[in-house]
Amino acid sequence: MVPRFEEVLKDEKSPHFDDAAYFLGWLLYHRGNLDEALNKFGAAIALLPKVGVAEDSDERNDYGYAALTQTARILRTLRPDDAMSRVQNNKVLSSRPELWYEALAALYRSHNYEMVVYGAPRALREFGVAIETLPITTDAHRIEAAFTKLRLAGGLQGESELQEIIYLYNASKEAEEFEAILSDIGTRAPRSIIAAVNAIVIKYSLTRDSELQTKSSKIGPRPLHRDLRQSIYLAQTSLDHLPKTPEYSKIRAWLYYERITLLAQFDPPKVAAANVAFREEFPDNSVLLNDGLAEQVFAEAIELADMAKATATFNELRQRYPTGNAIDNAYSWMAIAWTCVGRPEKAREVNQEIVRLFPLTRHAGYARARLREPHMCSDMNELYDWDHHAVVWRERNRIALIQASLETHRL
Repeated sequence: MVPRFEEVLKDEKSPHFDDAAYFLGWLLYHRGNLDEALNKFGAAIALLPKVGVAEDSDERNDYGYAALTQTARILRTLRPDDAMSRVQNNKVLSSRPELWYEALAALYRSHNYEMVVYGAPRALREFGVAIETLPITTDAHRIEAAFTKLRLAGGLQGESELQEIIYLYNASKEAEEFEAILSDIGTRAPRSIIAAVNAIVIKYSLTRDSELQTKSSKIGPRPLHRDLRQSIYLAQTSLDHLPKTPEYSKIRAWLYYERITLLAQFDPPKVAAANVAFREEFPDNSVLLNDGLAEQVFAEAIELADMAKATATFNELRQRYPTGNAIDNAYSWMAIAWTCVGRPEKAREVNQEIVRLFPLTRHAGYARARLREPHMCSDMNELYDWDHHAVVWRERNRIALIQASLETHRL
């Protein structure tokens, strides 16, 4: 097959040139020839209209976007610095905002903020966008408004990626400034440090509506996005730097709990270890310990559907904190999980316990509804995004494992 596709590639005017380039790239990639695969995909990508130019009806473009998608997938499996090098040093790859975004996003996710801050302006310049003309913000609405004002918007291919690159740039700048604050704790007042930590972790998490409402009621910029990976990193970085002294005790306990709530949604298998670390520093002297275990029940029962682990955690929670603030939430998660894994008899037992123990709460109302519909999981799937969370987490974990294995091999 390869020689026949290569024969087609000899004629750049052939209506099947892009088809042959795409399939050659696919075959070469699966044979382990990464460089040549990217070159062949690049040949198809080169046929696409330039960014900012309206698409035409040329049928030779039909495999260009498929090649672009495959190239983006390949970049996600490379070390971030390698992906960035390939994009910025290749004329074809550097002509696509989508590929710049993939490379910069990989650097951002690995917390290499310095390279993002350096690379993002260069990426934007490729498409006639000067970072100096844009507002310093991570608010997607303000970034979009700036594009409209500068007449950069128009629904053209790659526009959303350019806006995301601006987000990555400003978020990286903010993270660098925060890291500088943490590295200089000794010269700053604890109150100012605590305020900075609290503000930035909440900004990138927004895990509760009450937090968003509180922040939105204050004068000044409002957080309008959700970047759980970043918030987890910032929380852990804060814990690594904040002294274990009385003036920082309250914020450290909150950081442990906040990190647990974020991991429950973003990386659920790590919640158990996070709870252990929390309890090691605050052995039974934080009111948030029971909330941390309730989040672990959510992670194991709802996100991972591991009912053996969830049951063990639930029993530990009831034994340690029988009157804890979050125990009613844990009961509800267990009832929902038993329903959705097809064990209505188990769910019935828990729902009846909820009605008996918490008769006047919203949890009892939900439990009564579940008792009336013992096999109804579809509504809860929609409400809690059961399948969506699982798919997103597995995809993210797969990429993380690939990155880790590549880094280990390199070392």
